[in-house]
Amino acid sequence: MKGRAIVDGRGNCPDGAAAAVVKNFETGEITTKAVSLGAISNNEAEYEAVILGIETAELMGIDELEIFSDSQIITHQITGVFEVRFPHLRKLRMMCWVKGRKFKDIKIFWVRRQYTKIPDQMCKDLCAEEKLSDADRDLENPFYEREAQEQLRPDNPESIDIFADLDNVKKDPLDDKV
Repeated sequence: MKGRAIVDGRGNCPDGAAAAVVKNFETGEITTKAVSLGAISNNEAEYEAVILGIETAELMGIDELEIFSDSQIITHQITGVFEVRFPHLRKLRMMCWVKGRKFKDIKIFWVRRQYTKIPDQMCKDLCAEEKLSDADRDLENPFYEREAQEQLRPDNPESIDIFADLDNVKKDPLDDKV
């Protein structure tokens, strides 16, 4: 089953966050996930977002995956175009490679920020929600999940198909298999 993941990470808030929006093209199912990461660098958060996208796609039964990230550094480090200098980032890159081996085909592409708006907003919302007290949070249905799901709902007249937009993105020929 083919699918796509749009991912983003954020390290510049009190607790970092990673988010992924994943679509299974055969079933039409769209899953949104966001996780709090604690104190973390932006590059670590971007790697964690890729990992979250891979894990979510695997749970959805996807075996051919295209990942789209607005982090040129991370996409090019994963594909081997850029060197990874820091040991903690090498471990995260290795996790991407190991998890990616479970797929028949997996590719990662760098895209402009305009294509990662929903996962970016999920990260921002999660960071904002972390500032709330437990009494003010809706733990069963957090805001960042509700808002993303509403924007992606097919029966919503204002819904946007963020995945269709990616068909028109010029894919970097340097980006190949993970």
